[in-house]
Amino acid sequence: MSTDVSNSLDGPSAVTELGDLRDEPSLTITAKPILERCPDADVLLEELVANNLIGDAIRALAMLLPVRQAVWWAVLCCWESVERKPTEAEHRLFAAAFHWLRTPGEGARQEVGLSLADLSREAACHRCGRAIAMAGSAKGPDQPIVPRDGKRAATLCAATVFLAFATAQAKNRHVVLRQFLDVGLDVRDGKLSWELPESPSTTE
Repeated sequence: MSTDVSNSLDGPSAVTELGDLRDEPSLTITAKPILERCPDADVLLEELVANNLIGDAIRALAMLLPVRQAVWWAVLCCWESVERKPTEAEHRLFAAAFHWLRTPGEGARQEVGLSLADLSREAACHRCGRAIAMAGSAKGPDQPIVPRDGKRAATLCAATVFLAFATAQAKNRHVVLRQFLDVGLDVRDGKLSWELPESPSTTE
């Protein structure tokens, strides 16, 4: 299986121009001057990390990734947060999310919605499922994803990453937020295959 998860079928990103992030309310005041002086997205993310603005980097990356890649990042973070040992309810969410990731049709999107019934609304997995609901679907196997609400999907993906981190850190105090950002950067760079890792956990 190819490890390149970046292609034209992944759908659009929530923002198409770096300048569109200027009005993004989730970015902190500290991040805005950095945004103004950065020529492109890669430099922006590097500068945010260099200034220890990891939270802002996560929010920006969620907006900059194509929607399917943003969801894949969120799914991977959820997987780490449950220590790769999901409950039955979580397993249903992961199975439905994977169906959507591989074949993002409307039926798969609705399947994700049904899988949320037995999950806490405050859980990272539930937030991830809501992100997929907003991420939309493709009309056919060779068609790109058309988001229902791209910005909302990106916001929910970022929220999923933060919740997954909090869940993982509660189990292991050595977990740091940067680890979860790095997962997203690896998705961006095409380093992660469409498979959930089994062991060992990166959060250990």
